[in-house]
Amino acid sequence: MLEEACEVCGGKVVEKTIDQAFHIKDRRVIISDLPAEVCTQCGYSIVSADVGENLDKFISNLDQTQELKTLQVPIYQYRTI
Repeated sequence: MLEEACEVCGGKVVEKTIDQAFHIKDRRVIISDLPAEVCTQCGYSIVSADVGENLDKFISNLDQTQELKTLQVPIYQYRTI
């Protein structure tokens, strides 16, 4: 169900698909084409209960799921100056 206004900033919310990163089972994974409601003003996103339930099932079966592709990502440590 599409919210009328963003719960964070009050901006306009639109339905779109996003790529979302998750830390699952000591791995960093990206789930692409995730249906979400996204604020056009602040970028806050939220998924419906149905999508959340499907994500839970997907995560439970992650080891049996075929990867779309694999990326190498550099990791940097933040240090104060």
